[in-house]
Amino acid sequence: MIDEMNGINESDTWHDAIAVFTEVSASSTEATRPNIFRIAGFPRRETVSSNVLAYFFDPAEGHGLKDLMLKALLRTIHKEDMDVSDVSVSTEASTGKNNRIDILLDLPDISIAIENKVDAGLYNDLADYRSWAAKQSNNDDNARILAHFRIPALT
Repeated sequence: MIDEMNGINESDTWHDAIAVFTEVSASSTEATRPNIFRIAGFPRRETVSSNVLAYFFDPAEGHGLKDLMLKALLRTIHKEDMDVSDVSVSTEASTGKNNRIDILLDLPDISIAIENKVDAGLYNDLADYRSWAAKQSNNDDNARILAHFRIPALT
C-alpha cells in the first residue's frame, strides 16, 4: 500500500487508498511530474489509456489486484453484487458500423462499453456502441451500461 507519509498505511483498504487521489489540472506544475505515460512517450494517446484501463479491469491479468478494479467500477453503477468470475475484457471492439468501442467488459449479467477521452469531447455514436454490445453478448438489451471516462491530460 501507500506509506503513511501519503496518508495510507498498511491496514487501510484499497478503496481508502484510491479515495485520497485527486485530479491534477493539466495546467498545474504537478502535471509535469513523470508518470508512466510520459515515461513511455505516449502521454495523450487514447489507445494507451484504454489498454492500461483494460489491463486493470481484467482479473486474469498479472497485476495482483484480482477483481478489485472491476468491482470498484461495478460499485459506481450500483451493481456491486454481480458475479465477476467470468469476464471478457477487450479493447477497440469494432461495431457493425466500423465504430470502435475503447473497452468492452462482458460479464454474465451485464456488458459495459467504455468510451474514454484524453483531451477531447465526446462525439462518438454511443447508441451504436450500446446496440452492438447488446447483440454480441448473452445479456438482454436492458442490461447494457455505457460508461464514459474523461481522462485528464497526463503531460
